[in-house]
Amino acid sequence: MLTYEDFSSAFPILLESLTVDLGSGSVSARSYRERANPPILHRKELLVGRDHPDFELYLGLTRALETLGLLDDAAGIGTRGPWQTRLALAGVRVEDHDLVQLDAADGPTIHRHRAAIHRDGLSAPVQALLTHGLIKSGVTVFDYGCGRGSDIRGLRDLDVQASGWDPYFEPNAELKPADIVNLGFVLNVIERPQERLEALRHAFALAGRCLAIAVIQPNAARWLTGRPYGDGVLTRLGTFQRFFTAEEVKTLVEQVLEREAFAVSPGVFFVFKDAEAEQAFLLRRQDRRRPTVWSTALREDRLNARKEALGGELDRIVDLVLELGRWPFADEVDDDVRVRIKAAGVGYPTVLRLAQSQVDDTAMVLAAEARREDLSVYFALNLFNRRIAYRTLPIRLQRDVKALFGGHAAGLEAGRRLLFSLADIGCLKDAAKASVASGDAVMVDTALWVSAENVRRLPAILRCFIGCAERYFGGLEQAELFKVHLDTGKLTALAFSDFSTSPLPRLKTRVKIDLRRQRIDVFDHEEEDQRMVGKGRFLGRDHRTFANQLAFDAALASSGLVGSQFRARSGEIEAALSQAGLVQDGWRIIPAKDLQEIA
Repeated sequence: MLTYEDFSSAFPILLESLTVDLGSGSVSARSYRERANPPILHRKELLVGRDHPDFELYLGLTRALETLGLLDDAAGIGTRGPWQTRLALAGVRVEDHDLVQLDAADGPTIHRHRAAIHRDGLSAPVQALLTHGLIKSGVTVFDYGCGRGSDIRGLRDLDVQASGWDPYFEPNAELKPADIVNLGFVLNVIERPQERLEALRHAFALAGRCLAIAVIQPNAARWLTGRPYGDGVLTRLGTFQRFFTAEEVKTLVEQVLEREAFAVSPGVFFVFKDAEAEQAFLLRRQDRRRPTVWSTALREDRLNARKEALGGELDRIVDLVLELGRWPFADEVDDDVRVRIKAAGVGYPTVLRLAQSQVDDTAMVLAAEARREDLSVYFALNLFNRRIAYRTLPIRLQRDVKALFGGHAAGLEAGRRLLFSLADIGCLKDAAKASVASGDAVMVDTALWVSAENVRRLPAILRCFIGCAERYFGGLEQAELFKVHLDTGKLTALAFSDFSTSPLPRLKTRVKIDLRRQRIDVFDHEEEDQRMVGKGRFLGRDHRTFANQLAFDAALASSGLVGSQFRARSGEIEAALSQAGLVQDGWRIIPAKDLQEIA
């Protein structure tokens, strides 16, 4: 039995399904009410009789869609997002049960330029490009739809060669190719779907390596006053805003550009034109942090004359060896190091022999194993995404695979084994115990808690589990804390508004991803003022606020809030402190009378 939201609409949204098995007497129910991209119904005439008053209306719409081929390959249009994208690609929309061309000039005047904001810092997509190392010295950047030009000015201040174009603020600027193109918050202000697709294609055509795309997500709608218009909202300023879920923008981009879109933060995606740049990006995301204990693996042998001549450059070569888990080729050494090596009159083979004397066997084995784990996670996530393997991988990756696996086939097999091991709860629990023992995670009941900054320290199987959930959801870059439900195969990602600056961070959103049932639930806590208590449990000992946080948690424990409790509302915290005669003063919990005396 199926329940639809409004059967009179052209494509009713499925709200609930109920399955009754008369043989076994079992009943299963499923709700789609919270789905950002719910299932929809096509060909309504098949569900009503020919005597239904609207039968011919429904049939007429179906025939019109069939004429345009829009109902072909039905497997790809079963949900709202892909269906809206297919209509936009065809240049049509559906009004009531009629097809309408999108090039109609009717409607209110849209003032797109009013959506351009004054920004002091760099925008979210440009910050993401810098964070992931895609914008660096020698790279050119073009801002497609640059608005008032704040990103261009900011990048030029960083000595980056940046330029841009905007139909209102910079209409005469040259549309020119660049290594990186930014399409930041442009698609959401274009009211005509077909024009959005054209902007997306034009921007990608200019990109040599990567296109960054940013859109506004639905959670921003609560702050916006306006009225429905087209597939978005017409604001009081006369601007248009189309809010995209992560799934909608990913589907749109991949259907139009026929390339994979990688979520790097909420509403921000990278699309690569250069295959090697894409693979290098994916591999960097899996690099595991090197244990600081390796620094003790250097032998304290007396340096000979050549070592003295090389000085700190030899240490940098050793660091590279421990990073790669193999002996580097000369062209993998930084340019400035190669220049100093040449100036010292030492040949590269000699440099490698000197480096070998500085790295003991144990350190090399550990380094190779860690790098092998990184690559296994990389291959496993590629297989999870069903990504097509490129014939040409970055040369460094080719060398890694050959040195550490013996060949590409063996690397793929290692990734496949790792991916299949996720079904083994025992393996997950063993890895969780190892993470707790190393101090990188915390076990609470049957769940493993780990901060985002410690994920790269986890065993490969746990990194792979979190990585699969991230890719299934479409990006969890803003999450500061993860909860791995070891018994049920779920992952909960939590994002806070002030995790790094407050001893009681405020919970923003919670995303629960069920990989086994392929279900996603998103919970918005923005207006609830829920606070995380006992944050020190989840921080690494090298975190800059670790000592202060532990002291705060210990003081707060006297109110009875800390223990197994994870979160509480501000009012509950204040009431517990008040009952204990305490009060919060920044990062301290002090007796209330002390604060009164200070006042």
